Amino acid sequence: MEPEAPASAPAPPPEALLIRTAREAAGMTAAQAAAATNGAVSATYWRDVERGHGGRRGKQAPARASARLLAAMAEITGATPDQLKKAQREDAARVLEEILRRKAPPVASAPSLRPVPSRPAAADPESPAEVVLRELVERYADDGGVQYLGSDENPTRSAEGRIADILEWLTWRRERRSGRNGTAG
Repeated sequence: MEPEAPASAPAPPPEALLIRTAREAAGMTAAQAAAATNGAVSATYWRDVERGHGGRRGKQAPARASARLLAAMAEITGATPDQLKKAQREDAARVLEEILRRKAPPVASAPSLRPVPSRPAAADPESPAEVVLRELVERYADDGGVQYLGSDENPTRSAEGRIADILEWLTWRRERRSGRNGTAG
């Protein structure tokens, strides 16, 4: 009697093809991919899942990874939850979605809304703009226009705005005195 030929291996399930294709696309061997699981999956088991079956002592048995292990394998290889769903492993896709959600950076919450004051709050007296404003007012102490524009009597403007007003005033005054704008000063 002739010995029986070993039964041909069953075709791998879609999830097995997905993991193998994704691993190969990532440029990893099965051993490297298994090592990336930090001991959760052995290289032998990884290869069994990719084939869809494992064989020990001449016997073949289906190898179907749990949702958690398949999700871990998918994460390592870069497979997506949608790909797992297409491979008919929605359970693993849900686990992978949760893994990815937990690893994603937190989304910044919207800033709290607070009422806008009708007038700008007084600037910090030590802010750089306040320092420049104070120096301008001191330098042009004899100029009434600078004194008004730099004072708190001009409350609708920030320190930066008051500085701009002073510079515009000084430019206009200089041009007027030099006769550039057609009037003599």
